[in-house]
Amino acid sequence: MKMFDTLLRASLCAMLLLGLTVSVAAQTVPPSEAMQKLDFMVGEWEGEGWMRRGPGEPSMVQVHERIQPKAGGHVLLIEGHGTEQRAGYDEPVTVHDALAVLSYDAQQGRYLLRSFTAEGRYVDADVEMGDEQFVWSFDVPQGHVRYTMTYEEGRWNEIGAFSADSQTWQQFMEMNLTRKD
Repeated sequence: MKMFDTLLRASLCAMLLLGLTVSVAAQTVPPSEAMQKLDFMVGEWEGEGWMRRGPGEPSMVQVHERIQPKAGGHVLLIEGHGTEQRAGYDEPVTVHDALAVLSYDAQQGRYLLRSFTAEGRYVDADVEMGDEQFVWSFDVPQGHVRYTMTYEEGRWNEIGAFSADSQTWQQFMEMNLTRKD
C-alpha cells in the first residue's frame, strides 16, 4: 500500500508538472509572431533632428537609419548614422554611429535590445511595445534614459529624454524620419 501511495504521488506530481509546462508553453508567443509585430520598422529611413550635448543650443542633425531582418527574421539589425555640418569643416561630422540587435525571448516573454555605439559602449535596454510605438530605456549612473519611437504611415518620430528621478523628464533629442524604400 505504501508503494502504491508513493507511485500515485509521483504520477500526480508528474502530471501537474506536465500540465504547468503545457500551460506555460501555450501562453508563450512564438518568436516569429512577436517579430512580425515589428515589420513596420523594417526599411531605410532618412530625415533630420536635433541633439543637445551640453549647455547651449542643440545641434541640427541629418539622420539615416537602416533596419533589416536577419537570422530568418528572428532578429532585427538596426543601424543608425547621424551627421551635422560644423563651422570650419568642409564635410559633415559624424555625431551618431550606432548598431542595435533586437530579438524576442519566448521563454521570458519579452523583447531584448542590445545597442552599441562607435565609442565602444553598449547597453541592454528594457523594451515596451505598443501599437506602432516602440519604447526602449536603460539606467545610467546619473538616472534613466528613455527613447520613444512612434510610427505612422511611413513616418518615424523619436524622442530621447533623461530623468534623474524617473518622474521628471528632460528631452535631449528628437528626430523625424521618412521611409525611403
